[in-house]
Amino acid sequence: SPQLANSTLNFLWFFTSTFFLIEMGIWSGFLIYNAIISKRNPEIMAERDYSIYCEEVNNKWVDDFKSEFGRKFLHLLTTFIIFFFWSLGTILDNLGFLSQLNLDQYSFSYWLIITLGLGFVIMFQIADLSRLNKFYILPEWGKRWLLAMRPSELDTFIASTPLVLSLIPFVFAPFPILASVALITTGADAVACLIGKKYGTHSLKKNSNKTIEGFIAGGITTFLIVFIVMNIYHFWMPVNFIKILLMSLVSVFLFLLV
Repeated sequence: SPQLANSTLNFLWFFTSTFFLIEMGIWSGFLIYNAIISKRNPEIMAERDYSIYCEEVNNKWVDDFKSEFGRKFLHLLTTFIIFFFWSLGTILDNLGFLSQLNLDQYSFSYWLIITLGLGFVIMFQIADLSRLNKFYILPEWGKRWLLAMRPSELDTFIASTPLVLSLIPFVFAPFPILASVALITTGADAVACLIGKKYGTHSLKKNSNKTIEGFIAGGITTFLIVFIVMNIYHFWMPVNFIKILLMSLVSVFLFLLV
């Protein structure tokens, strides 16, 4: 917010920078430790061959409804975090706590969302860069965490990073826009994928994994997301019913184009 005092802005930037430095410091400690023990012990180095790990990922990969539901639920956590921090900001603002710190709801909630979001990006990027370049330095808990990735992601970055980064432009928009985009990116996509996998019998086009059933389900979900979010958070973006309806229809059109 442009109305925040410089002292408040400096504190927020200091806290965020400290958080990132601590995160990278912890990662550096784990990576250096694993590099040392791997270099000193040829057996450990041999066990940490990336080709062996790739084979394990391929063997554990199951492309069914239950497994896909679990993967999509992890993506939805991104959206849950956004709504949680916004709700936390609302509660603290109503209690008068934020005003004591010279903060408003938007500044506080968006600060938390951006800080944690970029923290996740740093974590994903360090893990991916280690996995793709020096796999033996990756800690065991990192390897277990990455077992959920798709076989197609073994030689590239996982999809979580671009998913989070795609929301950055909408941080500058009113909260209902950010919330709608986040829910469409994760929720509507999840519904389209799961419905298509469970009930899809008609392929959308030749040589495509997308189905007509999933396509329709995703479009309907997109419409409902925008319509409901714009009404629930109407106070933060006061537009009339016709505009909400038009925004919902345009969102469906854009979703179906993608």
